[in-house]
Amino acid sequence: MHRLHRMSRSHGLALLLVGASVACVVTGCSDPIEAPADYLNAEYYSGSEPELRHLQGVPSARFGTPHLGIWQSRRLVTDDLDEETAEAVGLEEGQSFTAASGYEFLIAVLVGTDEGAGAEDGVTPSIALVAGAETLELTRLPSTYFDRLVVIASVPVGEPVTLQVDDAGQIVTWDLREADYAADPVSQRAAIYGGGHEEPRVGGVETTTGQVRLPASTDGLIPEQMGDLIVGLDLATATFRVSPYVIGLGWAPADTMWAEVFGFTVTYESELISVAPGILSVNEPAAAYSMTTADGQVYPLAAGNTALDTVQLPFDTPYVVFAVRFGFIGGTFTVAPQAPINGLGTSGNAQTASWTQIPPPLTLAVKIT
Repeated sequence: MHRLHRMSRSHGLALLLVGASVACVVTGCSDPIEAPADYLNAEYYSGSEPELRHLQGVPSARFGTPHLGIWQSRRLVTDDLDEETAEAVGLEEGQSFTAASGYEFLIAVLVGTDEGAGAEDGVTPSIALVAGAETLELTRLPSTYFDRLVVIASVPVGEPVTLQVDDAGQIVTWDLREADYAADPVSQRAAIYGGGHEEPRVGGVETTTGQVRLPASTDGLIPEQMGDLIVGLDLATATFRVSPYVIGLGWAPADTMWAEVFGFTVTYESELISVAPGILSVNEPAAAYSMTTADGQVYPLAAGNTALDTVQLPFDTPYVVFAVRFGFIGGTFTVAPQAPINGLGTSGNAQTASWTQIPPPLTLAVKIT
């Protein structure tokens, strides 16, 4: 075992260990001694598995917040610790322990993840182990699958032991006894990070056709023209994501989530005008984008969405965000073309075509599966 870092807190631990050492000289440490009732500790292991017996596996217990992601892999609730387990959780080497009267030990193993969490300049989440009135700040977390953080708390029988993360001003709580998010509203919104909250390749292509008018060329050689213009919506490589936090917008308002769609393309094709993103483009207004739920509720583009630039650079794609109700996992994404079309006219010069008949909106279903 390679133990690199220890974080501990106990008002009576130092005196207890001094007493235990003296007792070991006399008795050989054959009998367990009582651990402090307020004992909290965290032991960091890099690239190794600590000696922990009888711990139960915890299936699919990922604890995530906007800027943090770890797994709870195992746990143990017991009223006594054998020598190996006691040493692994930071107690005296070669000594077994028993919990104080009316108390029990809760031990949990936290594992790093290579999946990572969102990074944002100026935002660093803090995390603490909390048991009753006792709090231990965890100053080092496992960063890869090969790292472990073993935490232990001595608590009254049945009382909760939690991890509390302060992430961008909101407290997200993880219940180590239940290996699940706590029941408070903030934690329940963050619970979507514990499972799938993203569909990386939505798929689907839709087109719609309207009528446009292209004015006469400035030199008068080409008269005014009318014709069809086909607008296409392509979600083949688009991502749909639902989360309570978006960089640039922060935490979604209470009882809501952010629904993001990005990586999609909107194309404009006509014999009258050629649109080249990054050179000349179509700047659809915010009203062109909406998200509709199965019950017919229509959500407009979120206020403050900075993703809709006035000009798309080559190979850039639009990015839209909607504030939807909590519990939303899918709906109908709509693009309603309505803006004038900037491009190269039949004269070869920059021109703007305007709609004489706006096409029906483009709609495609998006859902987290």
